[in-house]
Amino acid sequence: MAGFILLLFGTLIWWPCVTLSVTVDSLNATGSIRDGDTMVSAGAIFELGFFSPGSSTKRYLGIWYTNSKTSVPWVANRETPLNDSSGVLHVTNQGVLVLVDGDGNNVWSSNASRLPSSPVGRPVVQLLDSGNLVVIDSGNFIWQSFDYPCDTFIAGMKIGKDFRTGLDRYLSSWTNPNDPSPGMFTYRFELSGFPEVMVRDNSTIRFRSGPYNGVRLSGMLEMKENPIYTYDFVFNEQDLYLTFTARNSSTLLRGVLSSEDGSIIPFTWIDPNRGWIQNLPLYIDNCDRYALCGANGICDNNRSPVCSCLSGFSPNNPKEWDAVPGSGGCRRNTQLNCSGDGYITVSNVKVPETKHSWFNYSINLQECKDMCSSDCGCTAYANLDITNGGSGCLLWFTDLNDMRYITDSGHDIYVKVAASELAQNKSPRRVAKANNRTRIVAITSALSAGVLIAVLTVVLCLRWKKKLKGEAIVSFSGVNDVITKELLFFFPNRTPEESETEVSLLATHTIVPFDTFLYQIPRYRLFEFPGLKNPSSKVPPADTRVSPSLMDCPGLIVFSAKVLVVKKINKHRTSTINKASNFH
Repeated sequence: MAGFILLLFGTLIWWPCVTLSVTVDSLNATGSIRDGDTMVSAGAIFELGFFSPGSSTKRYLGIWYTNSKTSVPWVANRETPLNDSSGVLHVTNQGVLVLVDGDGNNVWSSNASRLPSSPVGRPVVQLLDSGNLVVIDSGNFIWQSFDYPCDTFIAGMKIGKDFRTGLDRYLSSWTNPNDPSPGMFTYRFELSGFPEVMVRDNSTIRFRSGPYNGVRLSGMLEMKENPIYTYDFVFNEQDLYLTFTARNSSTLLRGVLSSEDGSIIPFTWIDPNRGWIQNLPLYIDNCDRYALCGANGICDNNRSPVCSCLSGFSPNNPKEWDAVPGSGGCRRNTQLNCSGDGYITVSNVKVPETKHSWFNYSINLQECKDMCSSDCGCTAYANLDITNGGSGCLLWFTDLNDMRYITDSGHDIYVKVAASELAQNKSPRRVAKANNRTRIVAITSALSAGVLIAVLTVVLCLRWKKKLKGEAIVSFSGVNDVITKELLFFFPNRTPEESETEVSLLATHTIVPFDTFLYQIPRYRLFEFPGLKNPSSKVPPADTRVSPSLMDCPGLIVFSAKVLVVKKINKHRTSTINKASNFH
């Protein structure tokens, strides 16, 4: 008995020095979570607790996946980190979550603006298997973490605005992997006109989703029917939001707003051995860059260059456009006169930016056209919804900005132009095809001319062989240091009386690895002679290739030598034999 009392006394002395790690599934007003404690969702999918990201020593309250503790979709005090492990989380009788430090100072608290003015009954904090941290009273959510996203979009979360309360839900990137405070990029619906998502780098727009067209946000090419998830877009008097749901509830999906470039990177959890599989970003090609082709330009990722002006428009600054296609945008060839104007159809596109646009869900396309025609300031119109033959109306009143062709489920847009432009209407893609046909004809002609020149060159070469009975010096103008600038091709059976320095032995047909110089050296020795400019390189480059001789013509340049001078050597003097300038 005395031993038991001694043991109990020793335990009581030791107990205050120990911090126990506790795991709970809910929290009420009488409880708390300390650094080292965690809250785990019922299905053990998500866990709430304190952590330090990356190499940081700061402490944050966050939610992570139990199978991937470095994947943290939500952080409470992302802007107000703790400096030590003294943090404590508790919930008030009012249903407000409060995080305090070791001195009792308030570090973070949940938004109480939606809470009732009088005390609630029995508030309970619970972490759901969806990853949503909620405060519940009598079965009703009085606060939830899904209303305050960080950088991660997970199934069941809504991105958008509650018009009843003014709550705006949007993503903001981390500053870097060691700092979860809001970074440069945001992913957010903008509402000046028909709503669409904008990715901003601080205040600069980097990407625009396009409006919802009944199939997807028109510029989000990866948002299409698939076996992994479904998505939903809701826009009414009360709500605007985008959400998605995993088809298989056991599939873990997340989209992370990159802190490096603002792209949304989707991840799928496969198994513990393979971990998260990173899929392609939701916007990845060149035409996804916001307004790449400027006002009234259109981007086509299947063309080069990708930018062109809409039919009836020309570059604002042709020289600037030629240097950087898309630069400066496009202007009308003929101004509208509000009488007799018509429309050109541009098909399968992401429609222009909807800022300052007008929309109506109930009218049809003909009524939409009539409205645009009756308004001198209207610049284009389109159906709002492209499903079931099309419905609704979108009108534009400014320059058409950030358009691109897309592969499927694209809009048809009707662009207003002067009547004089209708007769010569050609879409950018038709113009491109015509240009390609012209280019093919030009290339074919050039190849034919090249063959003819090659034949003439062989004939001339054979004539030169009769004249060149001895040594020959070939001088190249515009040749860099890759080969010698003044060379002597010496016949193998003859030795010049001048002093000679052997440079190298070259085999038959040699291709030098710069630009397009190709020349023949049929088993001749390469020499340096006194009185001539010293060669800048005495050996061929290491990657020079040789092949059997095709011709027996010294100094034959097949491609693009700017100046070719062949000289005949006579003991102590040289004389020009032939000269071919800009030879091709």
